[in-house]
Amino acid sequence: MQIYALCKGLSMPGPLEQPKFTCRYHHLFRSKIIRAMRFTAYLLLACCLHISAKVSSQTITLNGNNLSMKEVFKEIRYQTGLLVFYDLESIRAEKPVTVTVKNVSVETLLQQVLKDRSLTYTIRNNNIIILEKVTAAITTAETPPPTDIGGFVLAADGSPLPGATIRIKGAQTLVNTDASGHFNIKANTGDILVVSFIGFQTREINALPITNMRIVMEVAVSALDEKVVQAYGITSRRLSTSNITKIEGREINRAPVSNVLAALQGLTPGVVINQTSGVPGAAFKVEIRGRTQVDQYKGANNEPLFLLDGIPLAAGNANINLLSSAISGYSSSGLSPLNSINMADIESIEILKDADATAIYGSRGANGVILITTRRGKAGATRFNIDINTGGSRAKIPQMLSTKQYVAMRNEAFANDNKTKTNANAYDLLVWDTTRDNNLPRQLIGGTASITNAQASMSGGSQLVQFRINGGYYRETSVYPGTFPNSRASGQLSLNTSTADHKFNANFDINYSANKNTSTAADLASYIILPPNQALYDSVGGLVWNEKGISTDNPLAYLYNKYTSNAANFLSNALLSYNLLPGLSIRSSIGYNSITVNEQRLTPKTAQNPNTQDLTGMAQFGNNRFASWIVEPQIQYNRAFNKSKLDILAGATYQSQANKGYSFTVKGYTSDEFLGSFSGIPANAFISPNSIQNEYKYQAFFGRINYNYDDKYIVNLSGRRDGSSRFGPNYRFSNFGAIGAAWLFSSENFMKAFPFMSYGKIRASYGITGNDKIGDYKYLDAYTSYLFYPTYNNQTAFTPSALFKPDLHWEKNLKLEIAVETGFFKDRFLFSAAWYRNRSSDPLVEYPLPDMTGFPTITANLKGVLVENRGIEFIFTSNNIKQKNFDWTTRFNLTLPRNRLLRFDGLDQTSYAQRYQIGRSLNLVYVAKYTGIDPNTGLYTIEDVNKNGTFQGSASTAGGDLQPAFDTDPKYYGGMTNTIRYKRLQLDFLLQFTRQQGVNWMGYLIGGLSPLPAGAMQNLPVDALDTWKHPGDNAKYQKLVTANTGPSNAITGWNAAFFSDLRYSDASFLRLKNISISYNLPGQWTKKVRFSNARIYALAENLLTFSKMKVTDPETGFINRLSPLRTITAGLQVGF
Repeated sequence: MQIYALCKGLSMPGPLEQPKFTCRYHHLFRSKIIRAMRFTAYLLLACCLHISAKVSSQTITLNGNNLSMKEVFKEIRYQTGLLVFYDLESIRAEKPVTVTVKNVSVETLLQQVLKDRSLTYTIRNNNIIILEKVTAAITTAETPPPTDIGGFVLAADGSPLPGATIRIKGAQTLVNTDASGHFNIKANTGDILVVSFIGFQTREINALPITNMRIVMEVAVSALDEKVVQAYGITSRRLSTSNITKIEGREINRAPVSNVLAALQGLTPGVVINQTSGVPGAAFKVEIRGRTQVDQYKGANNEPLFLLDGIPLAAGNANINLLSSAISGYSSSGLSPLNSINMADIESIEILKDADATAIYGSRGANGVILITTRRGKAGATRFNIDINTGGSRAKIPQMLSTKQYVAMRNEAFANDNKTKTNANAYDLLVWDTTRDNNLPRQLIGGTASITNAQASMSGGSQLVQFRINGGYYRETSVYPGTFPNSRASGQLSLNTSTADHKFNANFDINYSANKNTSTAADLASYIILPPNQALYDSVGGLVWNEKGISTDNPLAYLYNKYTSNAANFLSNALLSYNLLPGLSIRSSIGYNSITVNEQRLTPKTAQNPNTQDLTGMAQFGNNRFASWIVEPQIQYNRAFNKSKLDILAGATYQSQANKGYSFTVKGYTSDEFLGSFSGIPANAFISPNSIQNEYKYQAFFGRINYNYDDKYIVNLSGRRDGSSRFGPNYRFSNFGAIGAAWLFSSENFMKAFPFMSYGKIRASYGITGNDKIGDYKYLDAYTSYLFYPTYNNQTAFTPSALFKPDLHWEKNLKLEIAVETGFFKDRFLFSAAWYRNRSSDPLVEYPLPDMTGFPTITANLKGVLVENRGIEFIFTSNNIKQKNFDWTTRFNLTLPRNRLLRFDGLDQTSYAQRYQIGRSLNLVYVAKYTGIDPNTGLYTIEDVNKNGTFQGSASTAGGDLQPAFDTDPKYYGGMTNTIRYKRLQLDFLLQFTRQQGVNWMGYLIGGLSPLPAGAMQNLPVDALDTWKHPGDNAKYQKLVTANTGPSNAITGWNAAFFSDLRYSDASFLRLKNISISYNLPGQWTKKVRFSNARIYALAENLLTFSKMKVTDPETGFINRLSPLRTITAGLQVGF
């Protein structure tokens, strides 16, 4: 018998080998005794040698034809430095093998080359021992009793996998690994052990009569078995009873954007994300499965809960600014807190939608939950990664009238009105140069913004300690004249550690970012409607004011009216856990998040009209701080018995959240040199003070029970008792819960008749969640003081501002979902369909009160109100082609939603009577019905519902002419992602689509409180030239007029048409949302410069949009609002 150890690629004689000759009798005697002696020799030899290599973390690349076993083992030793022990005579009898693998673990290679052979392997003390597959050494008449077999279940990087399931194939015996990944099971030698763990491929291993087997698991290939983060734990798509959509970090980082919400658009069914403005730093609005706010502006917030590594973001998705600027130029817009998150740090995002997934979060998860998980370090050699890309962005520029077209348009309007031009009503035609064309859209929003994004990370560690450090810098300028840079510097530190026995584990994360946003005081897109011949610069390059005595401002003055915000976001969390007993563990999560924003808006004298009386500079200051801490102690018990697995979780939440801020204005700066300081100002300079101080306390107890029988029948129960400081003592606590169940019918015996269906699951869930996001102190009496409020004896007086409402209570949301998930042809095609119905009751609103009460509103629950959101969501994934050098994968999602007001007791007696209708959407639009252009007069006409010959701007139910015409809800929406790889070249692109009605370009035609008609002193899109000119004309728009000369209650003309459905049109679109092209450089190139990998790539965002809405972007709608930017970047990523 010869035992060989490969050392540095050469065979080294074993302790039982003679140096000059071999035993010829070995080929003649292969008795059971010799087999036992050989096996014992292997074990003894392995126990005597201790080499410090880490088998699990070693990878190997091998490509060869007809290799002998000895050559394979020699290559393992050469590439990894590991010792390989084997019996020379045993491997000589084996046939050669052909191997082609790249960067796989040593165990994966061994499994491949030893498959279907008479050899197997084991690992002791990081030494590889090759064994012959043998039967029991001694044959007896009776089957030997099972023996203790044990070992460790590990990931490829050597980290343990606690909770992995080990069962004997064909039997009911089943156990789980402990915190160190160790297991013990009673089995016979030669039994097949089936090992499974969420996120990894299931393995089948021959049981060996030893207690330290090492079973290395490979990451799951099927999307069904990938790890999915859920509330307080992990699951997989296959075994989940919930509706959880996972988006990988690599998908998000294909979009060249700074806000993670922009990267999520079109990727997830049931989620609508709208960009409020194209100005960098502006907010996004998120809605999961429809609107629940009865009062859109003064109702309970229906934004989802945002968690970063399990810690709630202190500001959520609320606007964090106090001062107005181009970023926050509209009621729905503001400075987004999510801009502070570095997308390069994101590992995955999970979106939780149904009751089973969200009820354990109680009131915080009423409107869905978005879980953001950051990257962690992995065991292995220290790795460095650098990623740099740069590029530019452009805005969509509406095609407006040239000066020549504008002058013709204005002259036609005067002719139609039979009105004489004067310097007062036509100074744009009579005073200003009518040959000058400034092309305002090009000057104001036609620039190219530059983008630079640089990331550097370092990660690695041992099996006991892993770390990751990342630093990032992002800078983006504006399309406005000038630069107006918006920058973010960020850093992340992640540290995971555990004791040698893996009983105690600790995870620490620290994230910090510093954002600086600069912009103009107003969105310059608002001024592209000014006359195109208005002078902007004088002969020496200065700003023109009051050209030729006409009192006018200069839109370029806003370039000097600057806004700056400095935001610091700090988030830290620690997760500590200890395994008390096998299957029983305790842990606690502790987190803290703070966002501090310092703002400044400067209005220098040079940015104001010189004719302004008492001309001085002005500065506005704002400071806003959000802080939140949370502690969540938990205890978890899991046990496997027979074919069952039981997982029980219990915990508590203690959370405190505060928001403090102030703002004020300083006027009277006589010199712009002092602007922004407190020097050179008069004593009465401080005006318009404002302050915020809110505190929110939250406490809860929660639990979850998950029962799994044979990975076939799964039931999940979750519950939570919430307590909120936003309600009075009698209504402060409430109970929420859910039940979810799943049946994997593809595991049933009858499904063997349908071999093409590889996966099938039916799941359902039902539960109740709550909502308390109405603001703080709303149930209490409140008093306030203000500069212009009445005084008492020349002293500041407090005035009542809110009424006592002791019965204010939780808004509730009942959720029901039924879904089917299927897979075909070994999961090559995956399809799921989910039907949902969410019903919200007792909505929280600030109800308007009559002026005679002395209070504008009162916070209350609307009793007898029920809002329903229902719909169907589809997801289809197809591996169209999967070959060695060519892959093509398609992922498609589609949502068919519907929003309805099912019940509103006494609706006709409320202030909402002219806004809503039972059975219709909350986004119902009450407008007059446009009936076309009168062919004789050339004026717009509307339907006179009440037949009184005049226009009455109230609902038809109240005797007016406004009708419930349509809603702005999307009829359907979705997206399609394609990934195509040819060798080292990869193409990814996302198509986003939606079908909906929206406001068109005519929505901006407002001056003051009345609509300005086409033909007045403002520019128009080229599309507006199709106007009525003569009786009998069939034109798109009415005749041009200079002003609304008719009665304000006329049923013809601009006054009436502005309140009709003429202002709305089809806002559906198909958009090439993003596209990514990348090329991985060949290994022989990167090795020359000592890189482990290198990739060049190009990214694009909003590249193409197809829509019937040609003048404006269908997402923003308004022509005087900056549209989402078109961005293109290119970059290089290297690792070493």
